[in-house]
Amino acid sequence: MKLYQKLFKELLAKIFRLCLGLKSFINSSFSSLKSHPQGDSKIPLILLIIWVTILLIASNGQQSFMAHDEGYYFLQSRWIVESGDWITLRWWQQPEYDRTIGLQWVIALFYQISIVLGNLIPGLTPNLNEQITRLPNLISSIFASILVYQIARYWLKQSTAWLAGALLILSHLWLQYSRMGTQDVPLVAVELLLIFALLKAVNLNPQNDCSDDLEANHETTNTNQGKRNFWLLIAGMCVGIGFFIKSVMILLPCLALVPFFIYANYKSQNQSQNKNQNNNPKIHQNLWLYLGLFLGFLPFTIWFVLS
Repeated sequence: MKLYQKLFKELLAKIFRLCLGLKSFINSSFSSLKSHPQGDSKIPLILLIIWVTILLIASNGQQSFMAHDEGYYFLQSRWIVESGDWITLRWWQQPEYDRTIGLQWVIALFYQISIVLGNLIPGLTPNLNEQITRLPNLISSIFASILVYQIARYWLKQSTAWLAGALLILSHLWLQYSRMGTQDVPLVAVELLLIFALLKAVNLNPQNDCSDDLEANHETTNTNQGKRNFWLLIAGMCVGIGFFIKSVMILLPCLALVPFFIYANYKSQNQSQNKNQNNNPKIHQNLWLYLGLFLGFLPFTIWFVLS
């Protein structure tokens, strides 16, 4: 009996020391946020990922598939794996094209990855179950919280932006859907990436370069133009990928972003006039945006034609 009491006291002491260490780590991290409100410290990002991951993996037990969509996507993904047919949307062996196939591809791809890992790691048995089906949503939820944090940093202090990303996972509906194998959370993650890419493209406008060193200014302008083209390419691809995940639902955020396009073009035009420079291509005139649209819609187009 005394031995158990001694072990119990030692366990409590270790837990207490661990809590103290975690408390000091969190306090030092938020002290860095206050002292560098607009800094590039990676500690807040790491803390955000840990916070979201803990809440996502914490569970009150094994939860079966929720009716009706989650079981629907699971069955269609299983039939893709079993039949080897990545083109036909099936419902009990009957072709049924009532939605796009993007999420089903992702779930089936994760299962294929688990098979490869099962061959490499002894004792790991791959199985298309609830965990594999929901894994894309868990990853998308973490990615979405990171994007909320990064987007908020454009207008808020870093500490406030961190809270924006951390509070997202505390929403009951968001947490529930993050643990389900449905289209909604991956679609939101793609939409947030679209917004983030557009913000990066606008803030990398070459008209913002105003160095007195002409050679350095020219080099910086070319670098920023290349980065701007890259982010516009990503923005265009997000539209196509979002359409492949949940078809026309991607059009709603695109319509909501129309005022942003108007503002960005107005800002670019004013900057070029103030500096007496020729206009660079506006966002809607940049060919890289349309190249991204082409690449983003390419998987859907190939699937649709082959179907």
